[in-house]
Parts: sequence; C-alpha cells; structure tokens
Amino acid sequence: MDVFLLILVIVITGAAIVANVRLLTYFQQPEDAKLGSSVACKTIIVISLTLAWLLNMLLPVDVRNSRPTPGVVNMALVWEIAF
Repeated sequence: MDVFLLILVIVITGAAIVANVRLLTYFQQPEDAKLGSSVACKTIIVISLTLAWLLNMLLPVDVRNSRPTPGVVNMALVWEIAF
C-alpha cells in the first residue's frame, strides 16, 4: 500500500475522532455534560460518526489498491465488513 495513502488515512481517522468528540460536546445538553453520565452512549456516537467518515475514505483506498496492479488488501471483504 502507498505510504502517503496510509499516512492520510491515519491522519483522517485521528481528525475524525477529534472532530466527532468536539461535535458531541458542543451539541450535548447541559445536564449531560458530566463525563460520567452515559459514557457508553457517547462512545457509540463517536464510533458511529467516525465510521461514517471512514467509509468515505474507502473509495480512494479501493482505487489505489486496484491500480496499476492489484494490492494486498482484499477490498471485497473490506466493503462487505463496512456494510
């Protein structure tokens, strides 16, 4: 796999997690602002929003994996897992 694409995916993943945590803290109700209240629910929300960001990153990975020679990643399996 291309090193640039690998670094890009790692940076986008980190940025997605940071952005989703900030979105969650910005849009939460004041009574839910305590850290201990519904940590599991907040974690699921951040993970699901991050997954939505990462699904957009699968297309460039798929294109790069198929050209000019097939890569080592089984993209059919990755797409099946993603959906």
